[in-house]
Amino acid sequence: MFSSVGKIYSLFKILFVEKRKRLKSKFFYRWAQELLYRQRMHRSPVQRPRSLAMKKFLLAALFLAANISTGQANATTLNSTLNVDNTFRLYLSTSNNTLGTLVGSGNDWPTTYSFSSALTAGVTNFLHIVATNEGGPGGLLGAFTLSDGNFKFANGTQTLLSGDAGLTQNLTGVGAPGNATVNEGANGVGPWGGRSGYGSLSPQWVWNYYSNNGDDFNTVYFSASILSTHAVPEPGSIALMGLGLLALLGWRKRKQASGF
Repeated sequence: MFSSVGKIYSLFKILFVEKRKRLKSKFFYRWAQELLYRQRMHRSPVQRPRSLAMKKFLLAALFLAANISTGQANATTLNSTLNVDNTFRLYLSTSNNTLGTLVGSGNDWPTTYSFSSALTAGVTNFLHIVATNEGGPGGLLGAFTLSDGNFKFANGTQTLLSGDAGLTQNLTGVGAPGNATVNEGANGVGPWGGRSGYGSLSPQWVWNYYSNNGDDFNTVYFSASILSTHAVPEPGSIALMGLGLLALLGWRKRKQASGF
């Protein structure tokens, strides 16, 4: 009897051990399958936060690059409207000490001249006007506006009118200390009368002195600063960011190829 019981026990033990081995093997197989699936799908509990952080970084870098390129493509425009008795030359520069690029000129004071010119992004621009009187009263009437908020005049707005403190004058040349302009009266005052093209804006006739009844041959240098409100990254910084992006994309591609 005891012999039979021993045999039954031994048989049960063998069956139990084999069953447990099969269960362990099946469990290991399923665990290995799930691990490989998670690695292929980048869903490993350890790697998933890193992958998510990398995606966010790449998206932020691409967004920054797109904004930089868009800002450079859409340059701020300076719109100038003016009458000058008698002749003038209008310049735009990135230095207060040089005239810069000639934007336009005129030699007929009753004619209202209008010009549009693109500003250099990320730096202070300077508006320079060289005005020359050829006898009798001399004067300048002008309105200047900016197309967006990336720049502002010294008065803190996107509009500068002759007669505002942001427009200075001197008789020496660009770069010399500026003096306040002298107000000769609003648009419509004699001897010039009303000049068209200014809409609702109300610029003043200005000169280096009150010349309505005067007679001079002065050349007056008018200047105004145009301040950037958004700094643009230097070319070196943009290049470094681009190299960093390429490196990150290459790392991600190698990571995917290796199954991690």
